[in-house]
Amino acid sequence: MLNAIMNDVTLSEKERARLLSLNSYDILDTPPEEVFDEFARLAASIVGTPVALVSLVDGNRQWFKAM
Repeated sequence: MLNAIMNDVTLSEKERARLLSLNSYDILDTPPEEVFDEFARLAASIVGTPVALVSLVDGNRQWFKAM
């Protein structure tokens, strides 16, 4: 998928590196994990909001790991 993105759009070296790094974690489209949910709850508590999100942005979409 990343190769298709790279062929369609000229990406900066930093963006290419960011996407390659994100893909190396194999975290996209994985089920919820309590540690990420705890992180989101902690972030919401610290900033005094009712909700916080852990969001990942790949070459085609924004994906939410935790709410």
